[in-house]
This record gives sequence, C-alpha cells and structure tokens, in this order.
Amino acid sequence: MKAMTPQIVVLPFRPTFDKALAYALLSKFVFIIERIFFEDEPYPTNAYDIDVRVKYGVGAKSGVGSATEFEVNVHDLLGIPGIQFLVEEINRNNKTGCLKNLNWSFVRLVRECWEYGNVRDADDPLNQLLKAAGLKVAVNNPQAYDKVKLITRFAEVVYAYLDAQTPREGKTEAAGKAFVQTNFPKLGGNDYHPFQLGGFLLNLYLGGKAEEEIIAIGRWWEKVFSAVKNNRTQIGEVEEAIDKTFQLGKGWVGVVVRSDNTKVANQMWKRRLVPNIAIVLAIRNNGNVAILTRVNAQVDLAGLARVLEQQEPGMWHYETRYTSPMILNGSTSRSRTTTDLSVDAILNLIDRWVNIGAQYVPPRLTGTVKFWGTEKKFGFIVGPDGTEYFVSESGLGEGVKFLVKGRKVTFISVQGDKGPKATDVRLA
Repeated sequence: MKAMTPQIVVLPFRPTFDKALAYALLSKFVFIIERIFFEDEPYPTNAYDIDVRVKYGVGAKSGVGSATEFEVNVHDLLGIPGIQFLVEEINRNNKTGCLKNLNWSFVRLVRECWEYGNVRDADDPLNQLLKAAGLKVAVNNPQAYDKVKLITRFAEVVYAYLDAQTPREGKTEAAGKAFVQTNFPKLGGNDYHPFQLGGFLLNLYLGGKAEEEIIAIGRWWEKVFSAVKNNRTQIGEVEEAIDKTFQLGKGWVGVVVRSDNTKVANQMWKRRLVPNIAIVLAIRNNGNVAILTRVNAQVDLAGLARVLEQQEPGMWHYETRYTSPMILNGSTSRSRTTTDLSVDAILNLIDRWVNIGAQYVPPRLTGTVKFWGTEKKFGFIVGPDGTEYFVSESGLGEGVKFLVKGRKVTFISVQGDKGPKATDVRLA
C-alpha cells in the first residue's frame, strides 16, 4: 500500500451512496483529504474528480459499474478484505436499485436527504435535526445542509464494515445481533446488510466500539431516518393536493391545490416542487378559497383583491400580516360565504392581474436605521416622512446580516400585524 498523500476532492452536487462509498475508500486507504468540494461551487482544477467531470461507464471510466469500482481498480484496493463485496453490492444496486428497497437503507437515505431535505428553509424539520446534531445549514448554499459533514457520516458506515472484517476478541455476530435487537427493537431481525442501519450497528459492535457509543450513534440515525420519512410524507401530501398548474406569463407559474390542510400552500414554496411559483390558489373542501403569493413574485395582489371585492362585496379579505400575503374567501378564523366564482373565473382574473403584476415593482423607500438589537435581531427604521418601520432579521435583504444605527437603507414597506414593517432591507 502506497503512503497516503494530501488531496482535495470534488463530489457531485447530490452524491449518491456510490460516491460516498468511493470517497470513504479513498479517505481510508489513498488520500489524506484536506477539503471536499461539490460541483455546484467553484473548485480548483487540480481537485481529484470523484465522478464529476467524467462519469463512470463513460470514456476513461468505461467498463465499470460504479464510481466505487473505478477507484478500487485505479488504486489497486481489491485485495483488501471486504472491498470486493462492497464493489459487487454497489454495482448490483446501480444496475437494479435493489438496495434502495431495503428497510433502514442508507442507499435510499442518502438520496432522500438531498431530495426531501433539500429545501431553501432553515426551519425545515430535517435541517433542524441535522443542525442540532452539529450538521449546520451551509451559509453559502441554503439549498442544502453542510454536505461535507453529512458525507463523512455516511462514510462511517463503510469504515465500520471494513473494521468488522477482523472482529475484536470476544465479539461474535450472534452476540452483536442480540445487542442490536435488544436496544433497537424497531429494526427487523433480518436487517443486517452492511448498508442497513442494523448492519452498521452490528459492524460497530464487531469492530469493538463501546456499547454506549453504538447506542448513541444508532439513536441519532433513527432520528434522521424518521425525519426523512416525515418529510417524505409531507411532500406526498403536497403532491397529492396539486390539482393543476397554469402559466401566467413573464415566466411565472400558478398552482391550484385542493386541501383542508392550511400548511399545504406554504409548503409549495418551501419544497419548490413547482419552479417559479407566483400564485397558489388553495381550495378547501367547503369551497372557501385562498389566493397566496410572495413579495418577491412582484404580483399586485392588492389590485386583485380590490377586483374580487368589487365583484363579491364583503366576501373577500386581503391579509398582509404574514410572510405570504393572501386573499381569503373564508378561513378557519374568518367566516365568509363561499364564493360563487368558478375556479376558471378566478384563474382568468389572476391571469390578468399577474401579467400586469409581473411588471409591477413595489416602490422602495429610503430611510435611516433608528435602532438595531444585535441579540434579538430586530429594530426600527425611520422612513422619509418620519414613519417608523419595524424590521426583523427575516426582513433583511440578500447579503445584509445586521443593521447599524444611523445607516441609510432602502426597503419595501408592508403592513404588519402591529403596524408598518420594512422588508427586503438593503444598504443604501
């Protein structure tokens, strides 16, 4: 075995378990990994390519069934105990997808971490869980968690299998399975493939890891599996609620959803299941309607609300207190007679106003920061006419982390629950 040399590597934007496995073998036997880059960020041209610029099965990597097999062949790792099995299994999965269907499968989990946790919202349950476990949201890439740390977590699954090829004295497979079943009864009695949670915990046991450490590791992974499952369920509910989409011009898209779950409409933006959403038309089972948008969609929702109120006086309410401005024809807290307008009639109105609204740019005001609390992260801005506008951290524009008293800023004025608020605050 050659001496390990320092190296930086680049991985695909959403690395599968195959790429995590290839990384694990390289980091254990070939390189001292100095830094990991991902293909969606600038990376040095001398970064070692783990299936980014050239994919396995293509060109110089033709004739292999996985990124893992390619690295094993290049670095002559096949003779190491356990490596041949890893290559055979990941090749089999790449061909048939068989390992994704196993219970508590890491092969499936790594995909779902990117797919179901990949939201632009730090409050997402999976983001919060990983943050609590020390896997913070990446500041420079709000679409994902700190992927470097997550990849190293999956690499530990591979390390455990390799270490278990030489079980520690007194550690038997039968005793290890009994330990796992006793402490993790949710796992099935046959769930001991190395790429399953049960197999990982068994390998940790055989490799001599302290039992209390194994339990702590297992509990953490149980939470991750549970969080991903919950996210999958929520996304399924949102997808099921989508009735249809419609084009609005200027690249904007509208979505009609039918559900009594008031959170479904907001999840449309968080999950980004449909790109470039400007409007969500949510229809409850009783016929009440809500029309929602986002400030950055530049939609004149107030104008649309006036038209609806003119057509059906007293039946519509324009609500601006929340992140998503909305027009309500009844809600759980505000009783209204169900609109007589058909969905098509409402869509026709939306189409007219959004096409106008897509060109509408809310006016920006210039003001001066009166106060900013660095601990509680809120403050006040004095507008050009002396009006005070409340501003919180969520109201700061892109690139603005905090405000300083006396600093000139520009902002968009919205009506908050307790008075005027400033949003999209930028330094003047």
